Amino acid sequence: MISRVNLRQRGKPALPLRKSQDLLAGEIRLHWLGQAGFLLETSETRVLVDPYLSDSLASKYRGQAFPHTRMMAVPVRPDQLADIDLVVVSHAHTDHMDPETLSIVARENPACRFVVPEAVRSIALERGVPAAQLVGAKAFERLWPAAGCMLDPIPSAHEELKQNEAGEHFFLGYVITLAGVAIYHSGDCCPYPGLVANLRRQRVDLALLPINGRDSTRAANGILGNFTTGEAIDLVRDAGIAWAIGHHYGMFDFNTVDPETARAEIRAAGAEMAAHFLMADRSGRFELSAAKFQTNNKESAMSDMHDAIKAVGLVPVIKLDRVEDAEPLGKALMAGGLRVTEITFRTDAAAESIRLLRAKFPDMIVGAGTILTLDQAKASVDAGSSFAVTPGFNPKIVEFFQSKGIPVVPGVNSPTQVEMGLEMGLKVLKFFPAEASGGVSMLKALQGPYADVRFMPTGGIDESNLASYLALRNVLACGGTWMVKDELIRQGKFDEIALLSRQAVELVKKIRNPA
Repeated sequence: MISRVNLRQRGKPALPLRKSQDLLAGEIRLHWLGQAGFLLETSETRVLVDPYLSDSLASKYRGQAFPHTRMMAVPVRPDQLADIDLVVVSHAHTDHMDPETLSIVARENPACRFVVPEAVRSIALERGVPAAQLVGAKAFERLWPAAGCMLDPIPSAHEELKQNEAGEHFFLGYVITLAGVAIYHSGDCCPYPGLVANLRRQRVDLALLPINGRDSTRAANGILGNFTTGEAIDLVRDAGIAWAIGHHYGMFDFNTVDPETARAEIRAAGAEMAAHFLMADRSGRFELSAAKFQTNNKESAMSDMHDAIKAVGLVPVIKLDRVEDAEPLGKALMAGGLRVTEITFRTDAAAESIRLLRAKFPDMIVGAGTILTLDQAKASVDAGSSFAVTPGFNPKIVEFFQSKGIPVVPGVNSPTQVEMGLEMGLKVLKFFPAEASGGVSMLKALQGPYADVRFMPTGGIDESNLASYLALRNVLACGGTWMVKDELIRQGKFDEIALLSRQAVELVKKIRNPA
């Protein structure tokens, strides 16, 4: 169990009614609201997940076999919550999609967006979510519903997977990426074939898992269950999840679990699991910091990204004039073996093209290039770019990407700029424009004083001189355009792009492994 974030449980603070002013970039706070409800906070975004902040079910079921009387007091009234940017709802059960909560949050936060499964959109409308604020979610279709927030919906099995005639899932979990940290909220869920694989692909840092279990008595009365504690432990271990928080207990007396029994089962799974699988409780909040983005962390996302780029050895630098060209281009690159690409912000189609490529080709590493302004940097992050490349060295842009946990490769062509990069903790830099800045001779000269720095030379490199660059020990990979020329894309010659990409990949292999 490799921990790529730090998670701490704090003493009981007051629940923040407005945006917190003391959060630093890269920090996340989680406040348990009871049942499956959480408030997630970063320095720029406040997200509610499955909030049940009323006693509406007690009124609905009063006098029946299961009266739904709250065991846990409402932690905050919905009309007290301000600065809410996003509400994420996993399904239509009232303790997750509560009309007396959602309608009031919508009224008090008119700019807030509400993400619900597309299959239950009509129910959300009936429960008071304004149509203009509603976003329908479908499994495996990535969303960017709020600044600094990315959502990856994943099917959930509330004892079983359930879909409508259109194939839309009624129950969804979400991988919520904030400040570069991937947080999985399963909604109501039990184990099902494919869940572990789905989560492994997402590289989840923290899982929020309901552990109230299930049994025949509840099932016979229409009360569907969730993971048992043991099943949650297995999921965390099998999916390689660093941290977990168990929840969905202590709300209704007929549908809960003894937290001490759960803690004992977690302890029995070993010291490492006990240290990383915590239980939500009313005594405090959780704080996350993105340790995986510290440059001295060998398991960091930055190192992983650099390793992936080095493995390919070549980064195609692409200008897309039309978003509709992104998908056929992605198919051509993947067919040719180029699974790393840099989409330049030289056109208005860049952000949407990145978004589409990430959604259609989950195994492709899609970066953003030619980032010149903070607005472009923010747009690239919102689009889901995996890394960023800048032609020059702008400290403000570098700091922005570092604060988001996005690997950034700024352009340099002098020792002074290399040292600026080292000062900011960077060990991989773009050498640009390569040929015009001295090319191979300049890179050789930089090897001596900057032995630990690796470069991505770009500019004037093609199949005729690629070998001389890749032969240098301080070259991580090269950027090139010859296999993705503008005219080939404009003319729709994607078969030719696939062929050129395949030839480029074979050339890299031949250079690195001569016969």
